[in-house]
Amino acid sequence: ARRAIYWFRRGALGRDSDAYVNLGDCYLHSRGVAKDPAMAFAWYRKAARSANWFARLKVAEMYRKGLGVTQSSRWALHWYKRTPLPSAFYHVGIMKLGLDDADSAVLALNEAAQCGHVGAMRSLSICYALGRGVSKDPGAAKYWFDKARSSKRFSDLTWLAGTITADINDPLDKPQR
Repeated sequence: ARRAIYWFRRGALGRDSDAYVNLGDCYLHSRGVAKDPAMAFAWYRKAARSANWFARLKVAEMYRKGLGVTQSSRWALHWYKRTPLPSAFYHVGIMKLGLDDADSAVLALNEAAQCGHVGAMRSLSICYALGRGVSKDPGAAKYWFDKARSSKRFSDLTWLAGTITADINDPLDKPQR
């Protein structure tokens, strides 16, 4: 691990954004160095500023969780929106639902679902079933339910089936698995 740290640092001197991400991983997961989430965040942010999409996702997650940095939904959304990856769109959608911006949430969830993100499909199904951010549409709810089911992720489907058939007020009240 120490040898890897040496080479990652050499890559970082050459301004290699992947080396920045690797150093961030080392500090976050205590690989060859003492665990230091703040240092991990600093390396991820440096890579994110170099347009590394994976690093932008990591920075957004760290802001969302308050890991190595003060928790900030505003900054988490800032970085998620600059990350053109399905999981980023999914997190934007979930965060927007929590902020009662259901219209924007559905747009972001739809983007992620179109890219095959099962969690987004599940969330869209619930939005259509409850009429949250969209008109209630059992056909669309079933469509997204079936798309999620075709992914064969049973734990998600068990939760989804229970959510749709139960009398609930808010899909965010149920724990995510």
